[in-house]
Amino acid sequence: MGRSGAKPRITAILIGALAFLIGPGVQTAYPQSTTVMPPNMVMANPPSPPLKHARHAKSRLPASESFISAAQAQASCPSDQVVWANLASRIYHASGSRYYGKTKHGAYACAAAAKAAGFKASRV
Repeated sequence: MGRSGAKPRITAILIGALAFLIGPGVQTAYPQSTTVMPPNMVMANPPSPPLKHARHAKSRLPASESFISAAQAQASCPSDQVVWANLASRIYHASGSRYYGKTKHGAYACAAAAKAAGFKASRV
């Protein structure tokens, strides 16, 4: 390794040492810089993680409307039909369907809540 790579490395070390000596809250000028926040400071609105697909941003089955058992869903909506909502395909299955309660990613829900969240009825 020649001496050509040593100068930028020394510069980065010196800038980092200078930032350490000046104190927290200083942003350095080299590309790998980050802003250091004091440990007692909390962000007012932390950034939310990006959504994978835009269709998930429009409508989701609310957590208050999804249940782990059909009995819980029936207690929540006694006058409505309980369906199995497949969260991956966004299709809901009625109680007589072969996929009712059998898909990997799903929850029991009221049919009206599933429709309001944008789920479509199964054709099977």
